[in-house]
Amino acid sequence: MFFSPTMMALTAPHLNNHFEILCLCSGEDPALRETRREELLKSATILGLKSPNDVTVLNDDRFADSMTVTWDHNLVAEILSRKFVASIDSSTPELSLDVLITFDNQGISSHDNHISLYHGALH
Repeated sequence: MFFSPTMMALTAPHLNNHFEILCLCSGEDPALRETRREELLKSATILGLKSPNDVTVLNDDRFADSMTVTWDHNLVAEILSRKFVASIDSSTPELSLDVLITFDNQGISSHDNHISLYHGALH
């Protein structure tokens, strides 16, 4: 997991942070999706997550696992909003999080999916 050092630092027990993972794709092969989800859950627990319920894995075919497929940043933003915006009124949304951590504008190895997450989070 690329973000292991960050996760370990932010889940240190004395900080009393609540950390969640939202994964938009668990792999291209449907036969391995459950295995990859379980691997993510186990890794997250080892790295400090308090509960397996703090990991959400989507299996949405609109998020193809590919280094060359760009995800719709509007759709990424919509998914993030549904997950982390507690209520929306006409003036300001009420967020259910303090910090959102994602990839930067270059992704890992220029991975288009990662870059799409960055742009969706900005949107």
